[in-house]
Amino acid sequence: MKSPDIIIHRSFFLFLLCVLLAFPLLSSAQTVSTSSNSITINEDNKQRQKFTICQNGTNFSIEYEGYITLSDDDRDVVAISAGGYLKVSKSAFGSKRRVQIEADRSGNMIRKYYVGWSQKDYEPEGRTWLAEVLPVVVRSSTLAAEDRVDRIYTSGGITAFAQEVRKLEGDYVKAAYLKLILCKSLQENEVDQVVQLMGTEIESDHYLSELLRDNISVLLKNPARLSAFKVAMTKIDSDHYSNEVFQKINRSSEVSDALLVDLLSGADNIQSDHYLSSVLIDVLRYRDLSNSGLDQLLKVSRSIQSDHYLSEVLKDAIRETNLNSQSFRALTEALRTVESDHYSCEVVKAMSDRELSKEDLSLLLTVMGEEVESDHYLKEALVHVLRKQNASRIPLTSFLKAVGTVGSGTYSMEVMKEIERSTNLSSLSDAQVIEILQACGKIDSDHYLTEALSTFAAEAKRRGGSVKEAYLQVAGNISSETYYGRAAKAVN
Repeated sequence: MKSPDIIIHRSFFLFLLCVLLAFPLLSSAQTVSTSSNSITINEDNKQRQKFTICQNGTNFSIEYEGYITLSDDDRDVVAISAGGYLKVSKSAFGSKRRVQIEADRSGNMIRKYYVGWSQKDYEPEGRTWLAEVLPVVVRSSTLAAEDRVDRIYTSGGITAFAQEVRKLEGDYVKAAYLKLILCKSLQENEVDQVVQLMGTEIESDHYLSELLRDNISVLLKNPARLSAFKVAMTKIDSDHYSNEVFQKINRSSEVSDALLVDLLSGADNIQSDHYLSSVLIDVLRYRDLSNSGLDQLLKVSRSIQSDHYLSEVLKDAIRETNLNSQSFRALTEALRTVESDHYSCEVVKAMSDRELSKEDLSLLLTVMGEEVESDHYLKEALVHVLRKQNASRIPLTSFLKAVGTVGSGTYSMEVMKEIERSTNLSSLSDAQVIEILQACGKIDSDHYLTEALSTFAAEAKRRGGSVKEAYLQVAGNISSETYYGRAAKAVN
């Protein structure tokens, strides 16, 4: 038996340092229900707790404060820290019994026993009654939890502890025991069993996420435990709580980038586009991903159904990633999964805000021409590329091919005029200017073809020869004599 002095000493140190971290913070009241019983927990402060337990028509009420030590068989109270107390009552079929044990300033215990409203002798009836109900009480509350975890683990190891957890009532109590066992210096195989217990015994998303989130340094210390950790995470149904766990993992300096990337494969279990995109964006902002890491993140992003949220992830990847050709290719291919032309255009603009190589631009322009169906948004994206990229790096053939997919004469003409404004035409070869003129010839409307062609009339006139000849040849596509005359006059 521990002396009162030792108990008081531990109440100020071990209780505050470990137990307070072990028990989840609750509001003033919380109810945990199963099919046959319910447990209501109230905390007035860090040490005073009250549990109301309903089991098959029988009601238990447990209230205690201070550090309470039980006998090894959990059937008697051995000691209570000075000023502490324990109240246990049971109501069933109209009858009520209660035991109240208080400790004075010296640690001496004063025991009282009540039947109904009448006080009775504690010995022997009160002691016998307490011995009957205490085993139920300790498994339905956190009463003496720290001592019980120490005793069970010391005598029977992790196997005995696991057996006891399975007998506990309610996720609140089970979570408290699991947190307490993780305060110990466990062997790696013992931690493995604790993780498995979390996944099988804790049904509450709140408590399971809290266990995983608050014990990352222990649970993920060994990369070999990753699979078990991921299995436990998949038991969390709430996207909100899954997001909280991922964010804590992502911001933990004890979790390597490689381990985080492996964990990301479990993120596609999150159903909400909002929360899944939040997880991925958080990773992009806090981690410097390798090419393989970015590939894994983009693979998970395919689970996002909303083009809005998917585009937010891709834009963040463009802003936060040190893009090389491999990562840019991966992002460009991811652009194909965005169905909305509006959001595709937004991603393209974000890409073209970066300084891109000719090869990267060629790939981007190819995807734009193949994937963006809206003439309006494709025109916007092409104009943005012209304004943001160095003209010498823009692959003209790829660009004009993308322009050729614009069906609207109005928008095609606007892009051709932007080419003239954004490009130093004198730096282009005759062949390149001819290529531009031939691209103008794909415009169906006489009016807009004339407008586009006339934009380059001065350059064609200055160069003469094959360039002027190409200009006039394209002008021959104009069926209206009025518009043809206007185009021909501009070059002569």
